[in-house]
Amino acid sequence: YAGRFTTDQGLRARVVARTTVPAKVRFEWSTQLNFANSHSSDASGYVKRASVAKGWLANLPANSLVYWRAVATTGAGGQASSPVHTLRTPPAAGQKITLAFGSCTDFNVPNPSFERAAARGADFFVHLGDFGYAAFGTRSAVSRTAGSYQDRWTRMLASSDVSSMTKKGFWIGCQDDQDYGRGDAWSGDHAKFTISAWDQLSGNLDQRYFAVRYGDAHLFFTDSCRFSDKRDSDTGDSMLGAKQKAWLKNAMLNSKAPVLVLFMPRQLSHVENNFKNEYDELVSFFKGRVRDGHAVLICSGNSHLQYMGQHPSAYTQEEAYEFCSSGTDRAGQRSIPTNAIKNREDGINAFGLVEIDRANNTLNLKSIGSDTGNVILEKTHSI
Repeated sequence: YAGRFTTDQGLRARVVARTTVPAKVRFEWSTQLNFANSHSSDASGYVKRASVAKGWLANLPANSLVYWRAVATTGAGGQASSPVHTLRTPPAAGQKITLAFGSCTDFNVPNPSFERAAARGADFFVHLGDFGYAAFGTRSAVSRTAGSYQDRWTRMLASSDVSSMTKKGFWIGCQDDQDYGRGDAWSGDHAKFTISAWDQLSGNLDQRYFAVRYGDAHLFFTDSCRFSDKRDSDTGDSMLGAKQKAWLKNAMLNSKAPVLVLFMPRQLSHVENNFKNEYDELVSFFKGRVRDGHAVLICSGNSHLQYMGQHPSAYTQEEAYEFCSSGTDRAGQRSIPTNAIKNREDGINAFGLVEIDRANNTLNLKSIGSDTGNVILEKTHSI
């Protein structure tokens, strides 16, 4: 799959492949489906234990549809190619962007969200944690290892459901508590082996917080567990941690993009309930960005619900929007909404779809039912 874009050495995309046997891997890309005039580069790293190869699609053209594939060659000369994937490189200003996101996705149940997201034209999917619940029900010594977690994550990524999305766009995965091996994981209580285990499969360049500019949107990815103090602690404590928070505020402050999208595995209500001072600080900061002419959207997860709201909650001209989408295909959840609470549905299989249309000055938020494909919740904001 393709992971994050970088612009430090021209426009590049990180790509990740896993082979069933040890092999030399190269990555090829072209703007033509028949791979005429293709570009090729060898994988720059190979994790032998996990059979994972990583490399770059380098010197990519902006605002283009790119076709790419991985080609593996064994020591005996056998060769195999992956299916052809497509990737939309960062679009020009004014062009519509469609992104999908979700969190808390069960293993060994159908996961139709990803295929539906691809069918609705999502340029990329962000999974905000609890990907297959690698920690859930794994109490024996053999199952509490890097290999067992990677096996679960690999099976998720290789499934026909998830790959239907990764063949059509890029994929960013963030860790939440179950991916860190603990319920309510925080900096002082997480399974340390999960960090390198995740990094070996990730297209995030081993970083827990980073930014990607994508057309009119600037995307900010954060971690809600790794740097967090224990919840219900002192009022001066933090979920983001000092370094991550300073990075986030500086990066958002210096962005010139009209739309700022912050991805957080945990809801802002979690911050408000457990780190009240930090919540007030963040909302005040977001309001400042809105005053400066930016739209601010927070995409969150973890809570097994679909929710659309704003911060501060009281009416103001300076509000940041929050869209929580969690419970993306879980066993025992509903398929049909109850409409019992305005702008909220609990325990329903769904994912979030965001359409950023700067040309028409609209930010459209839709919660899409995984089982039915119907719109469960919808809001449109002027930007």
